[in-house]
Amino acid sequence: MNQTFVDAMSLVHIVVGIGFGLFRVPLWLTLAIATAWEVAEHVLKLRFPQAFVFPSQDSLANATGDVLCAGLGWVMAGWISRASGRRRARRTAP
Repeated sequence: MNQTFVDAMSLVHIVVGIGFGLFRVPLWLTLAIATAWEVAEHVLKLRFPQAFVFPSQDSLANATGDVLCAGLGWVMAGWISRASGRRRARRTAP
């Protein structure tokens, strides 16, 4: 865990990206927050490893993958918004 480009925890980053996207947080800010979290996570794992389910440090590849997964989630939120908007428009049409 935390050594490959994507792992099980990458799903969490996708979900967070979807949340940011649905709340219309800009992509650049979503990626900045995801990057800041990866840095904070590294520091927190050094000080409080017992607070994490997987206390091993993330590899650079994994941290990069997590940030990109947050971006992918943000893009998916756009797809979700457009798809739900189309469905609503069809139901309200006479």
